[in-house]
Amino acid sequence: DNDDLGANSSSFVWSMLGMYPENPGSDTLVYGSPGFPHATISLPSGKTIKINAPGASASEYYVKSMKLDGKADSKLYVPYTTLAKGATLDWTMSTKATSWGTGAENAPPSYGPTFGAIGSLSPSSLILKPGESSKTTLTVKSVSSGNQAVQWTATAPSGVTVSPSSGTLNVTANSSGSADLTVTAGNADGSYPVNFTFTSPSGKILPVSLSVIVAKPGDLAPFYDNAGISDDSAPSGANYDGGGWSYSEQALTAAGLAPGAPVTAGGITYTWPNVPAGQQDNVTVGGQTIPVSAPAGATKLGFLGSAYQAGTDGSSGTATITYTDGSTSTATLGFSDWTLAGGGGSIQFGNAIAASAPYRNYTTGKDGVKTYVFAASVPITSGKTVASVTLPPSLSQGSIGVFAIAAG
Repeated sequence: DNDDLGANSSSFVWSMLGMYPENPGSDTLVYGSPGFPHATISLPSGKTIKINAPGASASEYYVKSMKLDGKADSKLYVPYTTLAKGATLDWTMSTKATSWGTGAENAPPSYGPTFGAIGSLSPSSLILKPGESSKTTLTVKSVSSGNQAVQWTATAPSGVTVSPSSGTLNVTANSSGSADLTVTAGNADGSYPVNFTFTSPSGKILPVSLSVIVAKPGDLAPFYDNAGISDDSAPSGANYDGGGWSYSEQALTAAGLAPGAPVTAGGITYTWPNVPAGQQDNVTVGGQTIPVSAPAGATKLGFLGSAYQAGTDGSSGTATITYTDGSTSTATLGFSDWTLAGGGGSIQFGNAIAASAPYRNYTTGKDGVKTYVFAASVPITSGKTVASVTLPPSLSQGSIGVFAIAAG
């Protein structure tokens, strides 16, 4: 029942030899200090590596000096290719700390590119209405010892613009520079990633990305991240619950949820996603802030969806409604499991049934389990105008998929 597969034992052996493969994928061995007065390693080539450390013990473990093949060496590392030819390491040990190997020139080598700076954006995501503008700040922080002129360029897809779209930030050693940018949405809803690239004479700077979502109030399409509905002829085309199961488009259509169809449940009328089967059609609840609007006199904000992998108790979390005056209200948003735990559970959280289907799809065909779409709602503060809703950032268990949001 020892499941470390020898990892601890091999680590101990390396440590007692006084060296360790610190960076997997590299042949560089970093020195520690030997734990045995003498060790010999016999290599497959017939060569040997001899390690001599007279006096090495639990009380004498500091390094006073070391010789590699008779030549004094103060570096804290050695390539294995050097030892593979056959080598002798002679250590002189001490009971007190020494200055051996403490010079900067003795440090093990670094790997990968040399970085000149680190780029970041604040905020790193924006949600805009069509035609709306907002700002983000691009910051470049130096990680080099010299001054540098960092050139940056923003590449935006058709649908959003960034102003300015390029520039230069003059950054001194160990400091940062920033630029305020204006991002303007076009008229089409969608998700528009803006990529920022950098060049610097001091080294590489990794690109950063700004997530821009353009959405009319109540439009979930830019937030879709999960395909939950499949065609009966291609049941593997969607994977709602992560295990290969999905709603059947044909079964939902027969139940009144055809693509783009209006559906009334719990006193609120919604529009079912007008999306072909097999494409992303719902939002996996995880703290997204979604612009919404509510007609005058609306008392509740409604959601069409279901929970999955949630058992008999369903799944719930705290949703936050933000109003145009900046105030907020919170309430529990909960959904029953989409199959009521395979038929063994009951409806939770006062959900209304928006539709039920006699089966769902699995990757290999139909699965004869009764499947539901539910309606849930949270109250709107009287006299307030809704600006957005933030879906629960965490859930009691399982996951929730939301297909539509409306107010009534």
